[in-house]
Amino acid sequence: MFDRKYVYESLYWIAAFALSLFAAKWVARQVAPDSALRLVALVPVALAIGGGLWVELRQIGRMDELQRLTYQVATLCGAMFGVLFCALAFTGEALQLWARVAPIWVMAAMGAGFIVGWIGARRHYG
Repeated sequence: MFDRKYVYESLYWIAAFALSLFAAKWVARQVAPDSALRLVALVPVALAIGGGLWVELRQIGRMDELQRLTYQVATLCGAMFGVLFCALAFTGEALQLWARVAPIWVMAAMGAGFIVGWIGARRHYG
């Protein structure tokens, strides 16, 4: 399903993302709360996220047409699960039905949506 090149590129960008997060956290602790350097510390994080997007686009370019269609359906399904989760979480917070929902749960909802979309696309197109 995934080639070795994609796995290596993914590991590189995940490592760069983790290092940039740690560096941004370190910079945030070293400078004053009202300093503009705190915003500058986010630049490597944004670049690492862009690197992740670049890795995904390269992988999509190596896929055949059926794999691309399946991946597109799965990605859109994951995105819609994420949007639905955000809408429910924010509405629940606004109505004071529950406390603030941790943002990591959005990633979990997107992952679950991707898996559901992948299985659905495989059944439909496979």
